[in-house]
Parts: sequence; C-alpha cells; structure tokens
Amino acid sequence: MGGVLVVPDVFGPFDLLSDRAHQLYVDGDPAAAVVACDEALTVVRAAGDRATELFLCYSRGLALRELGLYADLVAQSQELLVLSAGDGLWRAKALALLAEASAVMGRGSTALDLVAEGLDIVESAPEGYNRMSARMALAITLEALGLYDPAERVLTDLVVGHEAVRATILEECCVLRATWGAVAALLGEEAEARHHLLVVAERALAMRRAAARAGDGTSVVRADVFLAAAYARLGDHDAAWALLGDPSVLDRLSPAGPERLVALLVRGEVLLARGELRAAAESLEVVERVARRSRRDVWQWAAVDALAAVDVAEHGDHPAVRRLRAHARELLRELRRDRRSRTAELAARRRVRQLLDERDGVHRAALTDPLTGLGNRRALLELLEGAPEALGAVFVDVDRFKDVNDSFGHETGDRVLVRVAEMLTAACRSSELVVRYGGDEFVVLVPEDPAAAESIAYRVLEAVRATEWHQVAPGLEVTVSVGVETSAPVASALASADAALYTAKRSGRDRVVVGVAPTVADGVGPGEDEGPHGVRLPLPTALTDGGAREEPLAEPVGA
Repeated sequence: MGGVLVVPDVFGPFDLLSDRAHQLYVDGDPAAAVVACDEALTVVRAAGDRATELFLCYSRGLALRELGLYADLVAQSQELLVLSAGDGLWRAKALALLAEASAVMGRGSTALDLVAEGLDIVESAPEGYNRMSARMALAITLEALGLYDPAERVLTDLVVGHEAVRATILEECCVLRATWGAVAALLGEEAEARHHLLVVAERALAMRRAAARAGDGTSVVRADVFLAAAYARLGDHDAAWALLGDPSVLDRLSPAGPERLVALLVRGEVLLARGELRAAAESLEVVERVARRSRRDVWQWAAVDALAAVDVAEHGDHPAVRRLRAHARELLRELRRDRRSRTAELAARRRVRQLLDERDGVHRAALTDPLTGLGNRRALLELLEGAPEALGAVFVDVDRFKDVNDSFGHETGDRVLVRVAEMLTAACRSSELVVRYGGDEFVVLVPEDPAAAESIAYRVLEAVRATEWHQVAPGLEVTVSVGVETSAPVASALASADAALYTAKRSGRDRVVVGVAPTVADGVGPGEDEGPHGVRLPLPTALTDGGAREEPLAEPVGA
C-alpha cells in the first residue's frame, strides 16, 4: 500500500489496543479488562483516535457490568453517550448499557425509555457492523430485563445476512432460549420448556456448523454446552455427559460467561441423576454463587431448585420442600406477568415515540436545545402553562463555566454541558422535564412527586463529583451548584430554586441548597420576568441559541 495506513471507517488506528482489552473481558477477567481499557484510553485520547476510544469505553462498560459495578456502569454509559454525539448507533449501544444498569438500580421505567430509543435508532440505521453490534447489545439488554419476545425478534432478524459473526449471534440465541426454557421448567410448564429446548438444540447445531466452518474451536465447545443442556433437560443424560463429562471442557469456557453456568448446571443435574450427590452439589453451588454475583437470576433459581432436589435425594422428601417450591413458582409467575406487562409497555412506548415523531417533528425541534438534546426554555414555558398547582424544581449551574471556555476552549465547554445534561437525564424519570435553561444553567421540573427534587439534586451533584473530568481534557475540573424547591406553587417554585442556587454559589459552590418558596408578599425581585398566567420566571442565562444573559440572575456568567 506504499506505506499508507488504511483503516476501515468503523475501527481506529489503535484498534489492537481495544481488541486486547476486550479479549480479557471475553476470557473471563473483567477486572483486568477495566485496567487494560484505562491504560489504552490514555494513549488513544492523546492520539485523538476517537473510534478506538468509543470501543474501549464500551468494552469497559461491559466489564463493569460483569463485575456488578452498576453505579460505575452508569457513569461509563454517560461518558459513552457524550462521546457518541452525532453517532446514533454508538448512542444505541450506550443506551443498552445504561438501560440494564437503570433496571438493576430500580429504575425500570427509565430502562424501558432507554431501550425504546435504542430500538428506534437501530431500525432506521443503515446496515453495517455497528448496526449489527448495536442490535446485539440491545437484544442482550432485553434478555437481561426478561423481555424475551422482543429479544427473540431482534436476534432472529440478525441471524440472516451476518455469516462472519453467525456463530456469535446463534450463541446469543441459544442463551436466550435456554433461559426462557429454564423459566418454563421452574414453573412446571413441561410442554413449553420442551419447545424451547428443541429450539436450543436446533440453534446449537447451527452454531456448531458455523463455528466449524470458521475454524473456531472454542465456539464449537460452547455450542456443545447448549446441545448438552437440551439433551439433559429432554432426558438423555448419557448424550449430555458425553459432551460435558470431561472436566477439561470447563477450562475452555469463560469463567464469567453464561455458557459456563449452563455447563456447570447440566453437569450437576446429570451427576444427580447418576446418584453422585456430593459432586452434583459442588457443581450446583458454584452456579448459584456465580449467578447471584453476576445477577443472572434465572440460573441462580435453577441451581437452587436443583440443589433442593439433591437434598431430597440425600435426606428424603419433606412436605416443606413441596410447599416452598409451590410458593417459589407463584412468585416466579408473578414476576413473569410483570415482565410480560413490561413487554407490552415497551411496545406502547415505542408507538408513542413513533406518533410523536410523525406529528411533532418540527414542533419538537423548536422545543429542543440543539447542543444537549434537552428541552429548551420554550419547552419549559409550555409545561408551566399546564403545570399542577404545586411542583418541585431544581436549578443547576456549572461553576465558573466561563473559565472552562477560556482555558480549555468552547469545544470542551460544549462537552461539559452535554455531559451534565446526560447526568441530569439519567437522574430523572420520564415524567420529569429537564431543560437547558440557557448558557450553563439547567432546570428540572418535578410535577408528579415534588419531594423527589432534592434526591435528584444530590444524584446530579454526586455524579458530577465522581466524573473523571481530566479524561475530557487534562487538568479540567468541573463542579456544579444546585438550588432546590421541593414543593411550591408554580408562581414561586422556580424563584425559590433560583434563590437557593444563589445561596449555594455564595456558600462556596459545589453543593446543594434547598430553598424556601417566596410568598406573594415577597414580591418579585430584579432579574425576574413574568411568564404565562402570571408566573414569575427568572431571566435565562441565554436564549435558546446559547447567547449571554443581559442581567445576572444569581451572579456573573461563569461564576
């Protein structure tokens, strides 16, 4: 090539560094993968290799997920969202990670919103490696959320037309169907379980053929794991043992991967059937422990159920065991009903998004801040027109933002604003409106649960404090001041939050202050403007195009 380095658009010149870090994750050492990503990120950022930076941040997120560090995963996902500005498919992958972390942290509604957005992105994106990768990421998240039907649809579509990664896609199909079948078996629904296991066997054989064509011996072994699982659950323990009886098979499986859990579970069940109770219990206890740590609930439940069968075989049956199993089945049925309702809710949210896109495209653009994607001041005014009698409000201001622009440049300043916007979005529910009020100021309106405004404020403050801003720009430090009103009439909620923000600034910045709503008798001070229906609103730092405020609301711009 005449000494010219030719790099595909998707991959950067330092892609080998991301390959190495990702391989550590695949090999079952997520802690080492995080370290490798951190080391490589220093190099690729210095070199300006954005493509490899994206891959490294994503691999780091996968490793954090495997380690169960979901708060760190939220921060990593938010960083990836900032980096992916203008690239919808990378945004979809970041949304997939953030959705799973949100669900684990008890924010199921937010998780559905994130997944719905991700699915809409990939549906309209052109074919290519990143689209396939983003759809895989979303399918894995859907499975983790227990949304098996939509996950199945995504994976089924992927199987066709991706020969180079066909074995990998089929493996995810096997994981999904094996999980689905395990749930049916735990519920005693033998016919449904059998159906899923037959599909597992069919896809495992297809995976084995694809891996053999590609010369991928490790994937052949993983295919055999799922084939053995189908054999064992369908009653052919000898065929299953022929595939997994040799303990050395486990050495070829990722210690943290689902295929290892399946292999250990199958070995435990076959050993139980062979009457080797101690060996069966040892294998099943590993499954229960690892599945609990990695939050693979279905495999943890399956291991506990099999351990109960070991206890019965060793100590004899007891009515308590039957009662507990019956109770566990009722709980699992309730969980399945909840997950099915979430499947319907996801479909409804996607339909709402589509209708909004069709009807309000132009209008939504007029209500959106072009830099951060948040609502703008016009969106705030529209919401206030129909706001309830009382609401909560959060005012967020980036401290000394003018110094950031002057010292690091406006591009870095923009990245800071986008990052703070992502943190605000992650801290809020879908019912809460987040807007860029102007310049470096943001507002959150909390109409349904005004008291939640304070917890939102502290989540944002801690997220900003926990962020490694030097990774955005060497030497960069960012703090925010936050003012809060936890419940006040519309006419005074914003004024109260603004006054609290002013107090936070004067008290040293980098803090939250909860304010007291001014009464009508307090009057309207300078720097306030009258909004719709007599609501008094502080003047914005800027108009929606980011211009400077004519008069300071709390203190000079950049304070």
